[in-house]
Amino acid sequence: MKEFEEKSFKIFFSESFTFEIDGESIVAETGQPFTLPRKIALKLESEGKGKIEFDDELVNLKQALSKEKMVGEQELAIIDEFFYLRLNEYSSRIKGREQEFLQDKLYELFRMRNGKIIKFASTKLDKLDEIKLKLSFEEVDFLEKLSIASTELHFQIFEKNIDIKVDEIESKQTDEGEDVA
Repeated sequence: MKEFEEKSFKIFFSESFTFEIDGESIVAETGQPFTLPRKIALKLESEGKGKIEFDDELVNLKQALSKEKMVGEQELAIIDEFFYLRLNEYSSRIKGREQEFLQDKLYELFRMRNGKIIKFASTKLDKLDEIKLKLSFEEVDFLEKLSIASTELHFQIFEKNIDIKVDEIESKQTDEGEDVA
């Protein structure tokens, strides 16, 4: 999350003014583009001093969805670790039909990837490291939790039942008067 917070934004100033960053005086000219740390750019935009230029995340979402469909059911397309954070931030800045369209496409991508991740959760641990390289940080967390749950379920179904069956056999043999040792 820290890396996402430290990302820089390009802001176009709507007025001329001077401001300071880390003790350095910066002169902003109207219409001038400037790349600033995320927090500073967001603050200046909220004060009406400029407008941040965001990437068109809808294009990125469409590309990710297309790639996900292209790789098929047995593979995951690569997305960067902050993909969903950027999409949600972008979505909060748009309204109406564009926002609805983005949310629909995002949900479609989520369903596709979610289903694949669930399938991969029971994969051997050494394979999971390879899969994690293709996931956002939220998806990595989901995969790890599913993998743990899958391992626990496997134990409950197979290992625990073996112990129960052994106990049942020993109990039955004891009831019949056989020496179990």
